[in-house]
Amino acid sequence: MLAPKTYLPVINSLRGLAATAICFYHFVLSTANYVEAVWVRTLFYYAQYGVPLFFVISGIVLPLAMFKKEYQLKHWSTFMLKRLVRLEPPYLFSLLLASAYLIFQTYRHSGVVAFSGVNFLLHLGYLIPFVEGQEWINPIYWSLAVEFQFYLFLSLAFIGFKQALFSRRLLMYSLVLGASFISNEKALIFRWLPLFLVGIIYVLQQYKIISFKEYALVTLLSFGLIYYHLDLPNLCVAIFTLSMVHYFPNYNPKYSNWLGKISYSLYLIHLIIGQALVNFLSHIYRLPYQKFIVILLGYALSVFAAWILYKWIERPSKQLSSKFKYPTNKS
Repeated sequence: MLAPKTYLPVINSLRGLAATAICFYHFVLSTANYVEAVWVRTLFYYAQYGVPLFFVISGIVLPLAMFKKEYQLKHWSTFMLKRLVRLEPPYLFSLLLASAYLIFQTYRHSGVVAFSGVNFLLHLGYLIPFVEGQEWINPIYWSLAVEFQFYLFLSLAFIGFKQALFSRRLLMYSLVLGASFISNEKALIFRWLPLFLVGIIYVLQQYKIISFKEYALVTLLSFGLIYYHLDLPNLCVAIFTLSMVHYFPNYNPKYSNWLGKISYSLYLIHLIIGQALVNFLSHIYRLPYQKFIVILLGYALSVFAAWILYKWIERPSKQLSSKFKYPTNKS
């Protein structure tokens, strides 16, 4: 068994892989009647599973950080503040950009949903799935809502997972796995809970909070529910992520490490920047080799824009977040 670590280099590479996969999923499949080859569309259809890869990563990274900081419930406000300061500024910038793009599209095309101030305000609290008839300005924001719900969930549930008594942990497992049956709504956390749980219990086992037997049992139950609530590709993503983290924790080539650093910004901005370029050029360049170049240009422009967003907004937000310290546990 590996010694517990608070930083796993491979995580950055996995983030870069997830963000890149989602980019190409949208670039290939979201532009109507552009890429027509069935085998290409089928191949890149599976690139959408970069999203559950992000979920499993969060299930690993956050508990690792909470163990490192010796998280307790009295740290709740600091924990949430750090997450908000770290993640909200890039999100808010992308939201403003997406809103401007929507307004522009409203003037260009009939049938495009008009910008709404109420809808915009609902985005600030990731409240779109709780209000009937409201839609995301940027379709990828649904996953940010799920992640935000996970932060709230783990900030309260982490203490329960750390319980020394098996009976108390069993109650936590039952509540979490049982909650996965509550709703099948994509933008709510419930159906995704087994994906997050496989990451959480992996960390618990690494820290010797639970035995390998308990870890294996809960993991198998989680795998079963991932397959039941979601599908086989989601299960494969969970197995792949755990395998990479466990057997190749230090795998982190220079380029994928850099790509992982900007992955959040890339995820936020690729539909607004890269997809817009692909849509525009798709009306001009229709030959097969041209389509290939257009999609690569969309990705390259997205990466460049993400680097700018990371440099000027995300990185300063990350640095500011690190300045908020948990209250000391020592008397």
